[in-house]
Amino acid sequence: MPPPIRFGPFALDPANAMLTRDGRRIELAPKAFDLLVLLARQPGQLVTKDRILDEVWGRRFVSESVVKTVVSALRAALEDDPRAPRWLETVSRRGYRFIGALEGPAAAPEVAAAPELLAPVVAAPATLIGRDGALTQLRRAWQGAARGERRLVFVAGEPGVGKTTLLTELAREFDGGVVALGQCVEQYGAAEPYLPVLEALNTLCGDDPKVLPLVRQVAPTWLVQMPWHLDEADRAALQREVAGASQDRMLREMGVLLEHLAARTRLLLVLEDLHWADVATVRLLDHLARRRGPARLLVLASFRPAEVIADEHPLGNLRRELRLHRLCDEVHLEGFTRLQVADFVRARLDGAPVDPGMVESLERHTDGLPLFLASVLDELLDQALVRRGDDGTWRFAAGMPPHLPLPDNLLGLVEKQMQRLDAELCRWLSAAALGALEFDHLSLAQALDVPADTLRERFDALVQRRLWLRGCEPRTLPDGRLAMRYTFVHALFRHAFAHRLGAAARIELHRRLGQALEEQQRERAVDIAADLARHAERGADPARAGRWYAVAAQQATQRIAPLEALALAERGLALLAPLPEGPARAAELGLLTLRIGAIAVTRGYSHPSATPDIERARTLIEAQPLTAALAPLWHAIWWALNNGGHWAASEQHAQRFLALAERSDSLAAQAAAHNIRGLCAVFANDFATGIDELQRSLALQRDWSPADRQLPFVQDLRLEALSLLTVALQARGRFADAAAARAEIEACITAGTDPLSEAMGLWFMACSHQLRRDPAAMQTLCRRALQLMSTRSALPGAGPHHLSLGWARVMAGDLADGLAEVGLGITHYEQQGSVMGMSWQRASQAEAHLAAGDPAGARRHLDNALALAAQTRFCILQAYVLRLEGSVRWATGAGLEAAVAAWEEAIALAHAQGALQLELLAVTALAEALAAAGQGAAARTRVRAMLGRLGPDAEGPALQRARALLDAPGTD
Repeated sequence: MPPPIRFGPFALDPANAMLTRDGRRIELAPKAFDLLVLLARQPGQLVTKDRILDEVWGRRFVSESVVKTVVSALRAALEDDPRAPRWLETVSRRGYRFIGALEGPAAAPEVAAAPELLAPVVAAPATLIGRDGALTQLRRAWQGAARGERRLVFVAGEPGVGKTTLLTELAREFDGGVVALGQCVEQYGAAEPYLPVLEALNTLCGDDPKVLPLVRQVAPTWLVQMPWHLDEADRAALQREVAGASQDRMLREMGVLLEHLAARTRLLLVLEDLHWADVATVRLLDHLARRRGPARLLVLASFRPAEVIADEHPLGNLRRELRLHRLCDEVHLEGFTRLQVADFVRARLDGAPVDPGMVESLERHTDGLPLFLASVLDELLDQALVRRGDDGTWRFAAGMPPHLPLPDNLLGLVEKQMQRLDAELCRWLSAAALGALEFDHLSLAQALDVPADTLRERFDALVQRRLWLRGCEPRTLPDGRLAMRYTFVHALFRHAFAHRLGAAARIELHRRLGQALEEQQRERAVDIAADLARHAERGADPARAGRWYAVAAQQATQRIAPLEALALAERGLALLAPLPEGPARAAELGLLTLRIGAIAVTRGYSHPSATPDIERARTLIEAQPLTAALAPLWHAIWWALNNGGHWAASEQHAQRFLALAERSDSLAAQAAAHNIRGLCAVFANDFATGIDELQRSLALQRDWSPADRQLPFVQDLRLEALSLLTVALQARGRFADAAAARAEIEACITAGTDPLSEAMGLWFMACSHQLRRDPAAMQTLCRRALQLMSTRSALPGAGPHHLSLGWARVMAGDLADGLAEVGLGITHYEQQGSVMGMSWQRASQAEAHLAAGDPAGARRHLDNALALAAQTRFCILQAYVLRLEGSVRWATGAGLEAAVAAWEEAIALAHAQGALQLELLAVTALAEALAAAGQGAAARTRVRAMLGRLGPDAEGPALQRARALLDAPGTD
């Protein structure tokens, strides 16, 4: 345990959350104590307000006045005068600094505690003034990775603070390993999934010919995202191979790939500007941080804390979670102190002395931000506003100028730097800034109507001088030409060059760039759909933009990135909305399909935000013939209407769809129609018809074409059919067939599917086990599903899984927590807006209360279930619910006769439906009551007759419970 931090008469003990003065305890509020610890652990260092809000308040939105109040409380406890501080110093408009002298062992740097872990200290280069501590921490992480201790380190700091410089220096000084770099960029709308990781992986494939075969072997879902590495035949084959792959598979493949690479040599993966990262990349970082086993892997990820906090970026939640479990480290970069500003300026001015007044002015004007500082100093030298005096000291040439030559923001600063370029090169770079993160010289030359070789030569010269641009791996186009590719050194430069263009010039260039890229890529244009959509949007061509946004959303859907798909579809629909009806809105139906599907995955089928889309889609499709492309939309609309309890509209829509599907030659439409018929039949307790319809759907799907399999159904039609089938078969008492259906569901999940379908399959399997009375199997399935959902924050539908898990826990004897989980499930289900199946959910809740010894609660919830069944006209597994009516009557003292009447009604209904499993449950409940009432012979007679009707494949705990009654003692 580390010793207390001692200063003056005070001792600060973080381990025991205690502050004492001369041995007497001083009471502090938790936030005040946490803030004091944060400041005291960095004596003499500025701690910004943003960092205080981030680390002490955990990204909650509190005003700066709250921080000031806490600081005032600290000063009162420490008897510190803010006008003449001894311990806490305010840095105006920026933050606070602990200025007291520390005493004892705690005053030594923490790294001294474990010198054996450190390599010999290497001084930071002149360009890294004030970064020795950060470099030491990163070097230690690198050394740990070299020993097989996989590490994730976040490097935090605001724009221009030197994050890129620090990471570049770390990559430069360590040889004997492989370095892969990826960068996020600010985008309008949704970011491309895994963009920085794909950039890093693409670089690795280009640098080492051994990497590409390895990627093909262990990470094919990633290789398919980089089709330029494949010829047409390999590309088509790979797409078939990974069709239907889940995001979990992509995560696992990347984890395995990095471990394979790290087994060959040390691997440094650098991901910059994660405050612009897409959700998928954040999830990948979470996956990498949680993988077990040794790996010589160090992941460095930089971000801007203020933007993460202000934008509620998912990176903020990930950081807190990983820090809580000690799965990551963080290095925070702050602006230079005044002493560090002096060191930086002195290093830039050949080591000569610098006038303190000039240092003070520069520090005050730039807040010590390295990029600001360097740019201002360059401007001062260029304009001869500073000079070296006779004594060798640098100072302002004519005293302190009234205004330093620095704009108020970084954009203005870059614009000043751009003025040094000739007009032609500046125009070319401005056009390049409108392109993608990595742009090529051929499409840019075509858009600008300039010789491609001339443009390439000028850009190569900038790359060689490390000005503005850096080179990327060339790409061979479909026509065989080699396109040289570039990217801006910093995203700030891209925005600055784009800002120089007027509105008309920007629109025209976007149109030309989009046309050039589309012509250049030809049939591969779908791979850059998001770029083409952006060019069309900014080129004032909303109809074209809508078409490409639909393609981009479809690509995101296939990558299992539903949040990105939702954002892209919404953007496309927003662009089409003002357009008149007609051809200009041709992409609308496709976008509606994708948006409704994405809402179902991220928010739930019945979420109110989908209602306007559903109404609009119904209006559009009613007047059109049914095609394979429209089948997913018909299917999704029916699910949304039915799940939300819109029965009249649901039935009307279903009848129209079924009639059209019968006349359609689309196997996909026919399969979806059979699924709907099957679901309706199962929910109406017509299990025989339901089984027949679902099996017909599965038979049709075996003959699907590759095009059918690529249709954007919200959930996997095969898993949808199998899920309903396993419950129907179990209810019918076809035990072996139900088990086979569950095995097929597991096989589909193992082969790879989407998260919504996986969650659906797991829940229907749990329902079939509920009929079997197997709570252990249910708990396993429901916990799997909830774990899946916890890693997919966008996936709804946790309610039924909570309820089923709670039911299983109650049946296993975990009464209090089980009932709480059941209640949580009902709440989730209601909040999602779901109505379909609610009578079954309420009946299960009633059964859980009955098993927990709460017959009054069981009566209340069962009455609710029966009322819902009457209201919705759906009471799935009705005989199951009627059986419960008998059990509740018996438990609440209504008498044996009343209970038997309900049980007999349930038995008769189940018998008429051919539902042997449901009949077995009702007969068992009746027999147990008869035995308890002293009618053991009658009980055994009923059970024996029931068992005689079951087939040889009968199995499960429900069967065992019934058989036990035959051996139980009892008298007439």
